[in-house]
Amino acid sequence: MPIANLYWAVPHTFAAAQRTILTDFLDDAERARAQRFAMAADRDAFITAHGVLRLALSVHGDIPAPDWRFARQPSGKPEVAGRNAGGLTFSLAHVRSMVACVVTHAGAVGIDVEEALGEPPDPALIERCCAPSERELLGALAPRERDAAFIELWTIKEAVLKALDTGSSVPFDEIECALNPPRLVRLPARDTPWAVPRVTILRPAGTHVIALAETGDDAAMPPVAVRRISGDDVLDLPAQGRAARSTVLAPR
Repeated sequence: MPIANLYWAVPHTFAAAQRTILTDFLDDAERARAQRFAMAADRDAFITAHGVLRLALSVHGDIPAPDWRFARQPSGKPEVAGRNAGGLTFSLAHVRSMVACVVTHAGAVGIDVEEALGEPPDPALIERCCAPSERELLGALAPRERDAAFIELWTIKEAVLKALDTGSSVPFDEIECALNPPRLVRLPARDTPWAVPRVTILRPAGTHVIALAETGDDAAMPPVAVRRISGDDVLDLPAQGRAARSTVLAPR
């Protein structure tokens, strides 16, 4: 049964030599984009994210990390290009302190990663981005709990929009989510029915939240395979192949 494989990494833990290897995986356009970042932390996160994505694709697609090519759909969403793609789909997200990607043969996916700041979110942001039931949920929580819950709601919505490939055309407050367990409750009505994604929330390290959205038959979906990528993996992960898949974690 097809499975979603989620990989994450912490950019600042990579040594300079390991980051050089990741940079060598990138194509000319990616390296040019990396150099346009003014802050080193942003540049390192970009290089780590795109290098790790290529490593992850190589585990499942049997193509060397530097040889992957990408195209953009009319919506702007990136996809694997070429006849050797083998039906692989992916999604990529990063902040300065963490990167995450998901690779699968199982259809459309979306991923987002955010870092909780430990302080209450701006009430104006809650009003603009949350459905009425979400605002009620957040209003009943203590400030620290409210921050954690808001970040979870935010990451779910970002991941869902990526999985559905809507771009920014759907306002956040028209996507209704719930927590405990994390799930999508409602999408705005439209003529063509939505492929409602299954939602998984992971907290792999510290205050970071990763949300994964997968479209398909929720009852038939297996758990998500999760693996951290370290600097030591940059050379040997592609060679390890499918046997190197991580421990399978059941969704929360």
